Amino acid sequence: MTLLFSDNLLRSLSWTFVHSLWMGLLLTIAGAVIMLTTKRSSPSLRYGLLCFSFFAFLIAIVAVFIITWNDYGLNTDTGPAAKIAGHSALPLVQQVLTWLDTVLTGYRTWIVSVWFILFMARAIKMVNDLQQVRRLRTEFTVAPVAEWQLRFKKLCSQLNIHTPVRLLESALVNVPLVIGHLKPVVLVPAGIFNNLSAAEMEAVLLHELAHIRRHDYFVNLIQRIAEMVFFFNPGFLWISSLLRSERENCCDDVVIVHTHDKERYVNALIRFREHMMQHPSYALGFPGQGKSLFNRIFRIVYSKNRSLSAFEGVFAAMSIVVCTALLTQSANKVPETVKQSFAAVPANRDATASVSYFNAIAMQASETSKSTSTKPVRKTTRQAQPDRTAAIDIHETVKQQISTISYSAPEKTTLHTIDKKREEADEQRRLAEKQRKEADELRQLAALSRAEAETQRKEAEIQRFEAQKQREEAEVQRKKADEFRAQAEVQRKEAELQRIQAEKLRRQAELIRSENTKSNKA
Repeated sequence: MTLLFSDNLLRSLSWTFVHSLWMGLLLTIAGAVIMLTTKRSSPSLRYGLLCFSFFAFLIAIVAVFIITWNDYGLNTDTGPAAKIAGHSALPLVQQVLTWLDTVLTGYRTWIVSVWFILFMARAIKMVNDLQQVRRLRTEFTVAPVAEWQLRFKKLCSQLNIHTPVRLLESALVNVPLVIGHLKPVVLVPAGIFNNLSAAEMEAVLLHELAHIRRHDYFVNLIQRIAEMVFFFNPGFLWISSLLRSERENCCDDVVIVHTHDKERYVNALIRFREHMMQHPSYALGFPGQGKSLFNRIFRIVYSKNRSLSAFEGVFAAMSIVVCTALLTQSANKVPETVKQSFAAVPANRDATASVSYFNAIAMQASETSKSTSTKPVRKTTRQAQPDRTAAIDIHETVKQQISTISYSAPEKTTLHTIDKKREEADEQRRLAEKQRKEADELRQLAALSRAEAETQRKEAEIQRFEAQKQREEAEVQRKKADEFRAQAEVQRKEAELQRIQAEKLRRQAELIRSENTKSNKA
């Protein structure tokens, strides 16, 4: 691997992967906040906020890579920990990053090697999918009839799409797809125009054209590439899935606004889902897969955006707890400069010894400053003045450090330390209690969401039973109508026979009358 990557590139990549994990936690928290606070907002707003978070993460990752690339070592002044986390503000994070740098120094070759192998496997799959998409554009495709081509052009103008868009029937797809960004193509299954009504087919085409109008194919391609790079980051993958779900909701709203018919659109979704097969992930399919289709239909019918599931709520809560714990522990830590100053004090509880120690340091500093003025190179009065000033400053600094120590009695020092530790323990207990309350609130919220979903499921089940009952009643009425129609047909035939018999009797009577008339004349 060192033959392919330089040592600086290995270090930059490994540090970028590490920083992407905690940035993924922040991205998860942002996504959870967006989903909870925009439950009653439009899907376009939710999509815009999620899209902003997604690209902000990517920009931040690029910035982290540039910073780590320009750093040639980890130290207290210029290392990645100081640049990213801050040296004096977050000492715990600094310590963790220092430890990580030690670990990454020994294992970064293996880390980047494993990542590169999985990345190449996904890259090969991406190339294969793109070739399959290209094959769908050119093979086994025919243009639809002229009537639907005219309708398709009207739908394009209705959505203000000025880019030329081709509509083709394909024998290789079972659901409508959008392929391409600069030269988009809408592929529909062969013979689909004969199996759907005109209104349902227009709704399907409007959905696909909405993807083109919103440039979703390009954004989806960026998502796939980013997922290929950060396949190990669960927070990033979750935000990407939310982005993909809200994209479909936005297109569904476009269809409903232009058709004003939810029922037919839902029927089209269900019908395509029944006949759907696997399609390339780089193409935008119409009906959706698995639970996403149920969520789309539920949102269309009840006009209600989905919130966080139980698993998503737990994942977001864990991210909040981890970030809060890091910040809390960092805030409670003593700065490294103060720890290093007190670490130099001898491990003796006698305050007099500590004072003597600092006095010795001060005297040594003064002698050092004096010795510097007696070197062979003579200094002027102005040049010697800063040395004496520096010695005085050192002496004053040492006195200030001595004043921060309780040297009156060993017992007072012990009590002060115990009180400080008790205060720290109380603060940690209060923070833990606050985190526990937040976790309880999230758990209650998840329980309410689960109960609400169960209620909605029962309501949907009741409505399904009612619809089934109404369908059975309609079927019974249809059968009765068929029976009435059959009886009416029988009566009509009987009346026709009676009419024919009456016509025969009338003719016979006419013949008898004519014969009687002839006989009377004779």
